[in-house]
Amino acid sequence: MTYWHMQLHPNDLSWGREVELLEKTNLIGLGETDDSIKRFKNNISLGDIILIRRASVPIALVQVLSDAFDIDKKNNGEDDITRLDWFRYRRKIKILSLHNINQDYQNIFATTNMLTKSNENSNIYNFIDMWYKSLQIEEEINKEGLKLRKLYIGNHNMFKDFNISFDNNNKALPIIVLAGINGTGKTTILEYINDFVKNLSTNNKSFIKFDRYDEEEDKTVIETLNYESSLKEYKIGSRLVEQEAPIKKYFENNIIYLSTDTHHNIEPIENIITEYLKQVVWEDNNTPQEAYIEIKGFINSIFDEFSINICFDSLDKNEKVIFTNKNGDKFPLNKISTGEKTLLSKAFYLFIQNIRDKVILIDEPELSLHPSWQSKILKLYEKFAEEYNCQIILSTHSPHIIGSAKNEYLRILQINENNNISVISDLKAHGRDINSVLFDVMGEVLYRPEEFRKKIDRLFYAIEDEKNYELSKKLFDELKEDYGENDSVILEAKMLISMTFSE
Repeated sequence: MTYWHMQLHPNDLSWGREVELLEKTNLIGLGETDDSIKRFKNNISLGDIILIRRASVPIALVQVLSDAFDIDKKNNGEDDITRLDWFRYRRKIKILSLHNINQDYQNIFATTNMLTKSNENSNIYNFIDMWYKSLQIEEEINKEGLKLRKLYIGNHNMFKDFNISFDNNNKALPIIVLAGINGTGKTTILEYINDFVKNLSTNNKSFIKFDRYDEEEDKTVIETLNYESSLKEYKIGSRLVEQEAPIKKYFENNIIYLSTDTHHNIEPIENIITEYLKQVVWEDNNTPQEAYIEIKGFINSIFDEFSINICFDSLDKNEKVIFTNKNGDKFPLNKISTGEKTLLSKAFYLFIQNIRDKVILIDEPELSLHPSWQSKILKLYEKFAEEYNCQIILSTHSPHIIGSAKNEYLRILQINENNNISVISDLKAHGRDINSVLFDVMGEVLYRPEEFRKKIDRLFYAIEDEKNYELSKKLFDELKEDYGENDSVILEAKMLISMTFSE
């Protein structure tokens, strides 16, 4: 494999349109009168890397996929690809990367030849080599997807010298549930991860550890992203050339954040459903009706356990998504309930977008969901994480979500004696009843209003200490009126009254 660099002649009609033509045609070419034609036709090999530049400005890095061909001989001067006849000799290429820095590199690209082979140890060779190898590193990292292992925050808002792990038994967890009272920074952690690169600075020792696949060792290794590894400057020759660090770019491209107000913006869901249907119709050669049946089945397979009352029906003439309920009533997407919008935006969105190999940050997925749905949402996320090789980190106030979380998934945030945030990761909540989750896990939440707690305490005191049958019966009847006959307090009090007063 050889490195080359080339440019159009400044008088060429395509000067300044390099990116447009590369993206439109996936071709490079030179005119027949140029001095570089022999090299273009005979010296470039398949797989060679070519830097496309405009004078001293790098434009793109491409890889050669074909031998040179002559448009004039191929179709008698008629160019059915771009109608640009001055590109007589051409090669097919693949765009590896477009350069995003509009900067002058005059001392690197000193040559003015239209096509030049890069000599090893030259500045331009080093520039191309660094750029190409950074893409290889990025591709290597991408193989296994992003999984976070640990976050350390040196100093940010209420977080001082803060550690939190996202693994168990030396393996990255698919689900992490952040819980704790208000003010313990659950949302702040999600936002900090989402903007992690921006939050780094020279006086901030924060870092994130995450999984990376090492091709040479053929195994997953743990990588560290910190201030040093996120730097954008690399030295080439006698000056600094900006090239984005592959670790930083990879990390930023593989984080998705669904905030608490995600369900308010339902328009992207409508666009996604519309595009999905078009793909099913045009790419899979299905009829619109077959496409509708497919997406109905897709929605049902995701939400089987939620007993939702709506289902996708069709697109109207304006390509608006129409849903129907069990009564056959039809209505647009924006008229469904807020809870249904939440399910679509925070669960269905992930499935239909085919999001893979990423970290998904979800803030309070329980908002607008009935408790029966809250207890099932985590199982749906776990299914998604497993099928699509993702890791989901969510924050919640819901005892239903906390109680449905496997014990190793749970991270309880609390304010310690130094008024800083710390983490408890050994509390047991999985499968426990809601009252014990509220009291033991979420910080002694009073799960009955104080007025009724006082009446309950008074009732049991009247039974056990005062042995006052009349008062006990009066308080018991009042509470039964409020709670019904099957409440746990009523059943316990009824048994005590019967045993104490031999009813």
